[in-house]
Amino acid sequence: MKYYRIVSDYGYGDKSWLDRIIPEDKILKKFKDISGRDCQTIFEAEDSDMNYYIEEDDWEDEEDWEWLDS
Repeated sequence: MKYYRIVSDYGYGDKSWLDRIIPEDKILKKFKDISGRDCQTIFEAEDSDMNYYIEEDDWEDEEDWEWLDS
């Protein structure tokens, strides 16, 4: 199963994770709850030019967990 995170992008490289390790079967509802956007597919939410988008999250990647907001 794939997992995703919801990202808020403030521009100029500043972004933060709003929620992490969300299972594939729950990501679209969680994304709608946070962003207000009713995306029908994961691709639509990934390919967003809005302030919120989703990206795949690898919970086993230690470097990923060490990433901090800029």
